Amino acid sequence: GRCGLILQNHSAIPFQIRVVKSPAWLRGRNIDLAPDGITGMVIGVAKDAPAGSQKVELELEVTNLHAAPGQNLTVKLPLQIEVSK
Repeated sequence: GRCGLILQNHSAIPFQIRVVKSPAWLRGRNIDLAPDGITGMVIGVAKDAPAGSQKVELELEVTNLHAAPGQNLTVKLPLQIEVSK
């Protein structure tokens, strides 16, 4: 199955975002988020995902923003996903 996230950028800087960590049964794609823009991120849910309400965390990396020299900005995004079988 699939689900989706809507991400909004209120800044004047474009964001290049990639998923760096998620549960094994959850897959996200890299996206580009335009300045002052809104975009969707499709999240794939594998057939072996545990049924029911799942609290998960995605770790996203903004590859064009740096928190320190040589270190990209990372954000942990808590989600609750309902998996029905």
